[in-house]
Amino acid sequence: MKATKKAKRAKKMKKAPLQKVPLCKVLNSDWVECKSYYDKVNKTFDICDDILDLEDRLDKGEVIIFPTEDYLYPYNEAMRDYLNDNEIEVPSKRKAIGYLAENGDQYDFYSYRGEEVKKRLLTWLESRKIPIEII
Repeated sequence: MKATKKAKRAKKMKKAPLQKVPLCKVLNSDWVECKSYYDKVNKTFDICDDILDLEDRLDKGEVIIFPTEDYLYPYNEAMRDYLNDNEIEVPSKRKAIGYLAENGDQYDFYSYRGEEVKKRLLTWLESRKIPIEII
């Protein structure tokens, strides 16, 4: 009998449409107190109104807080990878982003990092079985 109830519950979960959430709303920032999270109880994406309530719910295992861009793909790692992949050598005593900006490549770097962050986020979501679609 328990197996039947579990099967029915699993069937209902599969039928529920995926929530579509923009990438920029899912990723958290270290500079912003309120966090976006997945509510495991209601199976929804949400943004906290009360950080203390969110921390309490996190302790109870009711929510999963989404990562930051820097957690998924740290800036320095992304820059190193971008420079290596594009065989760009930054002159000594120069900041990489400044050098890229001089050559008009900084937006290519931001795009490069953004695509990798999205890939890593999708892997992160899948590993935690969070059923949302990133748009």
